[in-house]
Order: sequence, then structure tokens, then C-alpha cells
Amino acid sequence: MRKIAVALGLVLMSGALVAPATAAAAPTWTASTGARTATSPLSGFSHLIVDPDDARVFVSEGSSGKLGVFDTFDHPITTLSGLADPTGLALSPDHSTLFVAESEADAVIAVDTKSLQVTATYQLATGSCPVGLTWSADLLWVGESAGCRSGDATLGAIDTATGDVYNGVSDGPGPGESPVLTSSEALPNVVIAQSSGRVFEFDVTSTSGGTAPTAVEVATTSICEIRSMAMTPGGSGLLIACGSPYHHILLSTADLGQIGTYPSTEYPNAAAIRGDGLVAAGVDAGRPSIWLYTPGQTARYSSYSFGAAELESDGLAFGTSHLFAVTWGGTGHPADLRMMNPKRRPTLTIGTEHTQYAYAAKVRIVTQLGNYGDGNPVVSIYATPNKGTPKFVARGKVNADGTFVTSVRASVNMTFTATFTGDAQTLSVQAKSRMILVKARVHDLLQGYYAESGVFRLYHVSQNPVETVTVSPSKPGVCVYFHFEWYINGAWGYDETTPCVRLDQESQAGVRLVGTHEVGERVRVRAMFRGGALNLAANGDYRYIKFTK
Repeated sequence: MRKIAVALGLVLMSGALVAPATAAAAPTWTASTGARTATSPLSGFSHLIVDPDDARVFVSEGSSGKLGVFDTFDHPITTLSGLADPTGLALSPDHSTLFVAESEADAVIAVDTKSLQVTATYQLATGSCPVGLTWSADLLWVGESAGCRSGDATLGAIDTATGDVYNGVSDGPGPGESPVLTSSEALPNVVIAQSSGRVFEFDVTSTSGGTAPTAVEVATTSICEIRSMAMTPGGSGLLIACGSPYHHILLSTADLGQIGTYPSTEYPNAAAIRGDGLVAAGVDAGRPSIWLYTPGQTARYSSYSFGAAELESDGLAFGTSHLFAVTWGGTGHPADLRMMNPKRRPTLTIGTEHTQYAYAAKVRIVTQLGNYGDGNPVVSIYATPNKGTPKFVARGKVNADGTFVTSVRASVNMTFTATFTGDAQTLSVQAKSRMILVKARVHDLLQGYYAESGVFRLYHVSQNPVETVTVSPSKPGVCVYFHFEWYINGAWGYDETTPCVRLDQESQAGVRLVGTHEVGERVRVRAMFRGGALNLAANGDYRYIKFTK
């Protein structure tokens, strides 16, 4: 068989690049939970509670005999004085009435949350020493006795609709300090009490037909030196702040079994959970003083410290969005009320339907934002070529379910980044997609033929065919290769591949098939790009040559 010579040459053609949308500045991100905004001095501290409707904060100041009332910008509104050791606090379900336990008077008073006037006094049995208050089964439940007088701790109940008072409703919790109580609207007939290192769960009933309410102990656990507790929004979990061990413990309200921990530090003394599930875990010796956890996560995402001041035991409470804390020892006051604005930590994902695309194919990019504030936040999308810099693609509001969809044309291997810059309620966040891989486009073209016959381009034996190629995206200086095959004995074969032919500044190259050609000789040729950092390998389509007289 005769040898076929392949001579190299260049034939230029135009080419085009498909790229992401107009370039913009590379994205930047910040992360902050919102700084502490203000403090107000207190005469002492026992408990605090936040009325989300009127945006007021109530602080019982214990042995000073005062009840402090503040707005949620931390400005004092008024102080109720002359109370007998005000301790536990509870709001009525409609938030119209604040109930205050007067431990030294064996009484509970009702305060109108708008007028701030005392509207009722409920006298308990002598020696009741009420501390804990909470609302469940249409009754106000009271943690009674043993804290400041002799006797066993029990639960009492007040029917605020009739004024009836029921002492010693439960058989427990037994000897120990007066119980601190909590409950959840999601569990309408459950009261949780903690006393002397133990947690008790009671099924409670309301009054019916003149009968007294009941409180039946259904679970208990002796777990640690308990300093504070808070219910999760759905009522399934109970967060416990223990002086030891040095982490906050999550219990199941189904049986008070431990189901998780939040790894804070020494010594846990306060717990609060916001309506969206944000966890605030307080400590009184370690730094930082408050550890913040995103719902469902146990890795701290932010925190607060107060210099020399330390967090008071049970000194945390959430409003609708703000966090309030009571500290002591840092400002010359017995205690200070502090207000913070911890932002949500949103979730953000970004992805594409496929991992590999043809050149210039449409890439659909889906971004999903979750756990954000109100409204329809705006997200921004950037495309980053492999080993390149980010280029702006699109910006727009997420829809009602937090989704934003946009698209670009595939050009090179790239990743996509979504950014949300945050707002008054939510932290900034970013997310990065996996890399998509894009094949280069290799476009072959035969030149100089005089006619066509089926797939063949027809050349006279006196002609030397020229095969040209354009590679997209533009790759000047990069190698391509031309692969030839001859049709002999009923099959394609006897192949030959050129050495590297470098693309010119227009990303084009060509070869000329030279030599002595024979009538009936059939040849096919295609260009090959062997891949690189920006694009996958790709071959052009075979172009078919047939020689005639």
C-alpha cells in the first residue's frame, strides 16, 4: 500500500464564545448576630418574661420587692414596688394579664399588661411560698412550698375565671425547693416542674362541674443541678441548664429521657428557645456567656460575652425576635437587663440538574433559601469558571417556598455560588454548587470540493482537500489533532493522526491532505480536542471525502 502524506497548514474561520452573563464585582459576605444594643439597671433579679404583643419585658427583682417593666428597646416604663419577694412570672394565654408570685406573702397577684395596674390577688395557704408559675389546662399552676418554709413541695392551681384557689393538688415533687414550672401550648395538659435537681412531668386537668383539678406525675428523672429549663416550640423537647456537666441537655417530654446535648461550657445556668427554634444556652463562668444554636444543629454558630459581667441564673428570655438577658457584676448595679437581636441562620442550597453538559447547552440553576425572615428575600447568583474569578449571573427574589431559578448557557467547567446578604432578622449566607463539566464544541468543515454525493464531498484526484476546525470556547495556542481513516476492503481503518496542530487567535486550525489520489479513493477525517482544565475532551463529526476523475 502506498504511503499517504499529510501536510499541515492553517485555514482561518470565525468562532464565537458563549459565556455567563455580564461580569460584575465578586461577591463578599459578612456574618453577625446583631450587637447588644442597651442595658438597664435592676435592683435585683429573680425571673423575667417577655410579652410579645405589647413588646414589654417584665422582671421580678426578688428581695428588693420590685417588678420592673421595660419596653423592648430596653427603656424603663415603670416599677411596681412594695411587693413581697416577687419571684415567678406567667402570662395569661391572651397575654392580657401578668401573674406574679409573691413568695413572702403566700399569694399571686394579677397585673393588667396594658394599664400595669394590679387587678386581683389570689391568696394561697400559709407556708405555700409560691415560686414557679405556668399556664396549662385553663388554669394557672403554682409551684408551692419547701423553699422558704418547712413542708413538701407540691403543685397548686388557680382558676382565674372564678377566683378559686386549690392548694396541694399534686402528691409531689416532695421535699425540696419550691418548684419552677414550665409548659407549652402544644401540650395543653402537661406541666413540667424542676426542684432540687429533679425534673417532674405531670398530666393535669382543669376544674369540671365543681370538681378540683388533678395533677398526676407521669415521669421523673434525677439528672443534675438544674438552674433553668425551656420547652421547644412544638413541645417535644425540654432544654435543661445544669450546673454540671458542662453542657445543656435536651430531654424528651414523652418520657424525660435524654435525646441530645448542646456543648456549652461551665457552668450552664440559663436556657431559652425562640419561636423559630433558635436555642440560647447561657453559662455563668465560661466565656462566651451565651451560646447560640440553629434549630436542629448542635454546633454553636454565634455567641455573646459581657466582659466582667456574668449571666444570672435563669436569666434568659426570648420575645418574638429579641433575646433578653440579666447579668450582674459588671456595671456597678446589682443586675442589668440587656437586649440583643440574634439573627436566624438561614439555610441555602444551589444545584443544577446535571453534572455534564454540551457546549452552549442551557444550565438550569435552582437555589433554595430556608429559615429566613419575613417577605421575599433577594439572592444573587455567580458563576466561577474552573481556576477563574466569579462572574455575576442573576439576582432576584425567592418565591413563597424560598426557591429562585435562573439559567445560563454552558461554556466551561464551572461552579455556581448563591449569596443572601441577610436582613434585620437573618444572617448572610452563601452556598456553592458542585462543578459542572462542559464539553468543548469541535466544528469540522471541508473546503474545496466540487460536489456532494450523500455524505461524501467530491474532489478531483488533482485536488488536495482542506479540513478546518473551530473549537469553542476560544482556545488560542491549544493543540488539536486530525484523525484520518481510509475505506479499504469494506471497512474503515488504516488510520493516521496528525501531530499537535495549534489553534490560532481565532481558535481555528486546518490541515491539507496532499499526495497522489486515486479515483474511487474514500477518506474520512475529524478533528479531536483532548480536553483541559476548562473543558472536557470532544471530537468533531467525521467528514467524508471521495476522489473522482
